[in-house]
Amino acid sequence: MASIVIIRFSKKVSQMTKIGLLGSAFCFIFLPMINKFIFVTFLVLLFYGFFDTFTQPLFSYFVSSIDSSVRGRIIGVIDCVVYIAALLE
Repeated sequence: MASIVIIRFSKKVSQMTKIGLLGSAFCFIFLPMINKFIFVTFLVLLFYGFFDTFTQPLFSYFVSSIDSSVRGRIIGVIDCVVYIAALLE
């Protein structure tokens, strides 16, 4: 849902980043529906990785905007949340 909000309201995000966010969002929407099929799950995650590469400029900007004294902690919390979300599926 956050990807769709960024796509809808951000004028500063490039078209390539919007495509990456949209593709990543669709991958995560379909992932719970197909998690019983290992090969299809692998393909969806492969496509997620492909689309995620398009969003790296946005992530790089986000990381550079964080104060360096707390950057490691904030990135650690973000990574933790992403990994927990993957486990909850």
